[in-house]
Amino acid sequence: MAQVFRARHMGTAGWGKAVALKRLWGDDEIDLTALPATANCLKSLINEAELGSRLSHPNIVAVHDFDSVQGRFYLAMELVPGWTLEEILKVCRMRGVALPPPAAVEIALAVARALEYAHALADDEGRPLELVHRDLKPANILIGRDGSIKVSNFGIAKAASNVYATMGTKMIKGTPRYMSPEQALGQRVDRRSDLFSLGTLLAEMILNRPMWDAGSLLGVFVAVAEVAPAGGG
Repeated sequence: MAQVFRARHMGTAGWGKAVALKRLWGDDEIDLTALPATANCLKSLINEAELGSRLSHPNIVAVHDFDSVQGRFYLAMELVPGWTLEEILKVCRMRGVALPPPAAVEIALAVARALEYAHALADDEGRPLELVHRDLKPANILIGRDGSIKVSNFGIAKAASNVYATMGTKMIKGTPRYMSPEQALGQRVDRRSDLFSLGTLLAEMILNRPMWDAGSLLGVFVAVAEVAPAGGG
Protein backbone atom coordinates (compact mmCIF):
# COMPACT_ATOMS: atom_id res chain seq x y z
CA MET A 1 0.00 0.00 0.00
CA ALA A 2 2.95 2.33 0.47
CA GLN A 3 6.58 3.11 -0.23
CA VAL A 4 9.09 3.63 2.57
CA PHE A 5 12.10 5.89 2.12
CA ARG A 6 15.06 6.93 4.21
CA ALA A 7 14.58 10.69 4.61
CA ARG A 8 15.64 13.64 6.73
CA HIS A 9 13.16 15.48 8.91
CA MET A 10 14.30 19.10 8.82
CA GLY A 11 13.85 21.59 11.65
CA THR A 12 14.98 25.13 12.28
CA ALA A 13 18.55 26.39 11.86
CA GLY A 14 19.43 23.44 9.64
CA TRP A 15 18.71 20.84 12.32
CA GLY A 16 17.63 17.50 10.90
CA LYS A 17 16.95 13.93 11.91
CA ALA A 18 17.02 10.74 9.82
CA VAL A 19 13.59 9.10 9.62
CA ALA A 20 11.74 6.38 7.75
CA LEU A 21 9.16 8.10 5.54
CA LYS A 22 6.10 6.07 4.56
CA ARG A 23 4.17 7.45 1.59
CA LEU A 24 1.16 6.03 -0.21
CA TRP A 25 1.53 4.80 -3.78
CA GLY A 26 0.23 7.12 -6.48
CA ASP A 27 0.74 10.71 -7.50
CA ASP A 28 -2.65 12.31 -7.06
CA GLU A 29 -4.45 13.74 -4.08
CA ILE A 30 -6.61 11.07 -2.49
CA ASP A 31 -10.36 11.49 -2.41
CA LEU A 32 -11.73 9.44 0.49
CA THR A 33 -15.12 9.12 -1.25
CA ALA A 34 -13.93 8.14 -4.71
CA LEU A 35 -11.66 5.08 -4.72
CA PRO A 36 -12.47 2.62 -1.92
CA ALA A 37 -9.22 0.65 -2.15
CA THR A 38 -7.03 3.75 -2.17
CA ALA A 39 -9.15 5.42 0.50
CA ASN A 40 -8.76 2.37 2.73
CA CYS A 41 -4.98 2.62 2.36
CA LEU A 42 -5.13 6.23 3.50
CA LYS A 43 -7.42 5.34 6.40
CA SER A 44 -4.92 2.65 7.38
CA LEU A 45 -2.09 5.20 7.30
CA ILE A 46 -4.12 7.66 9.39
CA ASN A 47 -4.93 4.86 11.83
CA GLU A 48 -1.25 4.02 12.12
CA ALA A 49 -0.43 7.69 12.77
CA GLU A 50 -3.18 8.09 15.37
CA LEU A 51 -2.21 4.96 17.27
CA GLY A 52 1.50 5.67 16.82
CA SER A 53 1.12 9.01 18.54
CA ARG A 54 -0.02 7.11 21.65
CA LEU A 55 2.59 4.34 21.53
CA SER A 56 5.86 5.11 23.32
CA HIS A 57 7.88 2.00 24.09
CA PRO A 58 11.49 0.92 23.38
CA ASN A 59 10.24 -2.13 21.46
CA ILE A 60 7.80 -0.23 19.23
CA VAL A 61 8.78 1.96 16.26
CA ALA A 62 8.08 5.58 17.18
CA VAL A 63 5.95 7.90 15.03
CA HIS A 64 7.37 11.42 14.65
CA ASP A 65 5.05 13.22 12.24
CA PHE A 66 2.01 12.85 9.97
CA ASP A 67 1.09 15.41 7.34
CA SER A 68 0.56 15.97 3.63
CA VAL A 69 2.40 17.97 0.98
CA GLN A 70 0.46 18.92 -2.15
CA GLY A 71 -2.11 16.24 -1.38
CA ARG A 72 0.49 13.52 -0.76
CA PHE A 73 0.19 12.06 2.74
CA TYR A 74 3.25 10.84 4.61
CA LEU A 75 4.12 9.30 7.94
CA ALA A 76 7.57 10.03 9.43
CA MET A 77 8.75 7.25 11.73
CA GLU A 78 11.78 6.22 13.70
CA LEU A 79 14.52 4.91 11.42
CA VAL A 80 15.89 1.53 12.53
CA PRO A 81 19.11 0.78 10.60
CA GLY A 82 19.30 -2.97 10.29
CA TRP A 83 17.08 -5.72 8.95
CA THR A 84 13.59 -7.14 9.21
CA LEU A 85 13.20 -10.52 10.84
CA GLU A 86 11.89 -11.70 7.46
CA GLU A 87 15.24 -10.86 5.83
CA ILE A 88 17.17 -12.61 8.59
CA LEU A 89 15.05 -15.77 8.38
CA LYS A 90 15.40 -15.81 4.59
CA VAL A 91 19.20 -15.80 4.90
CA CYS A 92 19.01 -18.54 7.55
CA ARG A 93 16.97 -20.76 5.24
CA MET A 94 19.31 -20.08 2.31
CA ARG A 95 22.26 -21.20 4.44
CA GLY A 96 20.42 -24.12 6.01
CA VAL A 97 20.90 -22.88 9.57
CA ALA A 98 18.36 -21.80 12.15
CA LEU A 99 18.55 -18.83 14.49
CA PRO A 100 20.29 -19.78 17.75
CA PRO A 101 17.53 -20.50 20.30
CA PRO A 102 18.74 -17.73 22.69
CA ALA A 103 18.42 -15.18 19.86
CA ALA A 104 14.94 -16.44 18.94
CA VAL A 105 13.83 -16.22 22.58
CA GLU A 106 15.29 -12.70 22.94
CA ILE A 107 13.36 -11.53 19.88
CA ALA A 108 10.15 -13.16 21.11
CA LEU A 109 10.52 -11.59 24.57
CA ALA A 110 11.02 -8.12 23.05
CA VAL A 111 7.88 -8.53 20.93
CA ALA A 112 6.00 -9.80 24.01
CA ARG A 113 7.03 -6.68 25.94
CA ALA A 114 5.80 -4.49 23.10
CA LEU A 115 2.48 -6.35 23.03
CA GLU A 116 2.05 -6.18 26.80
CA TYR A 117 2.42 -2.40 26.61
CA ALA A 118 0.15 -1.98 23.57
CA HIS A 119 -2.56 -4.26 24.94
CA ALA A 120 -2.70 -2.28 28.20
CA LEU A 121 -2.89 1.12 26.49
CA ALA A 122 -5.77 3.45 27.41
CA ASP A 123 -7.11 6.67 25.90
CA ASP A 124 -6.94 10.14 27.48
CA GLU A 125 -9.97 9.34 29.64
CA GLY A 126 -8.46 6.12 30.91
CA ARG A 127 -10.65 3.83 28.81
CA PRO A 128 -8.88 0.71 27.49
CA LEU A 129 -8.11 0.95 23.77
CA GLU A 130 -8.37 -2.83 23.43
CA LEU A 131 -5.57 -2.64 20.87
CA VAL A 132 -4.79 -5.69 18.75
CA HIS A 133 -1.95 -5.48 16.21
CA ARG A 134 -3.47 -8.14 13.88
CA ASP A 135 -0.45 -8.34 11.57
CA LEU A 136 2.49 -9.66 13.55
CA LYS A 137 4.85 -11.21 11.02
CA PRO A 138 8.61 -11.28 10.36
CA ALA A 139 8.39 -8.30 7.97
CA ASN A 140 6.99 -6.17 10.80
CA ILE A 141 9.73 -7.02 13.31
CA LEU A 142 12.81 -4.81 12.92
CA ILE A 143 16.22 -5.85 14.21
CA GLY A 144 18.65 -2.94 14.54
CA ARG A 145 22.40 -3.18 14.11
CA ASP A 146 22.62 -1.96 17.69
CA GLY A 147 20.65 -4.99 18.89
CA SER A 148 17.34 -3.16 19.25
CA ILE A 149 14.16 -5.11 18.47
CA LYS A 150 11.05 -3.18 17.46
CA VAL A 151 7.52 -3.94 16.30
CA SER A 152 6.29 -1.83 13.38
CA ASN A 153 3.22 -1.26 11.23
CA PHE A 154 0.15 -0.71 13.36
CA GLY A 155 -1.77 0.35 10.24
CA ILE A 156 -4.41 -2.38 10.46
CA ALA A 157 -4.43 -2.58 14.24
CA LYS A 158 -7.86 -2.90 15.80
CA ALA A 159 -8.74 -0.55 18.64
CA ALA A 160 -11.95 0.52 20.32
CA SER A 161 -11.17 4.15 19.43
CA ASN A 162 -9.95 3.76 15.83
CA VAL A 163 -10.39 7.04 13.97
CA TYR A 164 -11.43 5.09 10.88
CA ALA A 165 -12.57 1.55 10.23
CA THR A 166 -10.04 0.66 7.55
CA MET A 167 -12.32 -1.94 5.97
CA GLY A 168 -15.71 -3.48 6.49
CA THR A 169 -16.05 -5.31 9.78
CA LYS A 170 -16.53 -8.65 7.99
CA MET A 171 -13.30 -8.36 6.05
CA ILE A 172 -10.44 -10.58 7.22
CA LYS A 173 -7.32 -8.47 7.68
CA GLY A 174 -3.77 -9.60 8.26
CA THR A 175 -1.33 -12.08 6.77
CA PRO A 176 -2.82 -15.61 6.61
CA ARG A 177 0.37 -17.48 7.54
CA TYR A 178 0.63 -15.56 10.83
CA MET A 179 -3.04 -15.32 11.81
CA SER A 180 -4.76 -16.90 14.77
CA PRO A 181 -7.56 -19.42 14.03
CA GLU A 182 -10.28 -16.94 15.05
CA GLN A 183 -8.76 -14.29 12.80
CA ALA A 184 -8.64 -16.68 9.84
CA LEU A 185 -12.30 -17.55 10.45
CA GLY A 186 -13.31 -13.88 10.53
CA GLN A 187 -14.32 -14.04 14.18
CA ARG A 188 -13.81 -11.44 16.88
CA VAL A 189 -10.16 -11.02 17.90
CA ASP A 190 -8.58 -9.72 21.08
CA ARG A 191 -5.09 -9.63 22.57
CA ARG A 192 -4.93 -13.43 22.60
CA SER A 193 -4.87 -13.39 18.80
CA ASP A 194 -1.58 -11.45 18.87
CA LEU A 195 -0.14 -13.95 21.35
CA PHE A 196 -1.01 -16.81 19.01
CA SER A 197 0.76 -14.97 16.19
CA LEU A 198 3.79 -14.47 18.44
CA GLY A 199 3.86 -18.21 19.11
CA THR A 200 3.79 -18.79 15.36
CA LEU A 201 6.76 -16.43 14.94
CA LEU A 202 8.75 -18.16 17.69
CA ALA A 203 8.07 -21.59 16.19
CA GLU A 204 9.26 -20.39 12.77
CA MET A 205 12.47 -19.00 14.25
CA ILE A 206 13.19 -22.29 16.05
CA LEU A 207 12.12 -24.66 13.25
CA ASN A 208 13.57 -22.52 10.43
CA ARG A 209 10.37 -22.94 8.42
CA PRO A 210 6.86 -21.44 8.49
CA MET A 211 4.37 -23.13 10.80
CA TRP A 212 1.67 -23.08 8.14
CA ASP A 213 2.86 -24.07 4.64
CA ALA A 214 0.00 -25.71 2.75
CA GLY A 215 1.02 -24.70 -0.79
CA SER A 216 -1.95 -22.42 -1.47
CA LEU A 217 -3.67 -19.46 0.14
CA LEU A 218 -6.83 -21.49 0.80
CA GLY A 219 -4.73 -24.31 2.21
CA VAL A 220 -3.00 -21.91 4.61
CA PHE A 221 -6.36 -20.56 5.80
CA VAL A 222 -7.61 -24.11 6.43
CA ALA A 223 -4.39 -25.13 8.19
CA VAL A 224 -4.51 -22.10 10.48
CA ALA A 225 -8.21 -22.48 11.22
CA GLU A 226 -7.74 -26.16 12.08
CA VAL A 227 -4.39 -25.58 13.85
CA ALA A 228 -2.67 -28.09 11.61
CA PRO A 229 1.04 -27.19 11.44
CA ALA A 230 3.14 -28.15 8.42
CA GLY A 231 4.71 -31.54 9.08
CA GLY A 232 2.17 -32.29 11.78
CA GLY A 233 4.49 -31.05 14.53
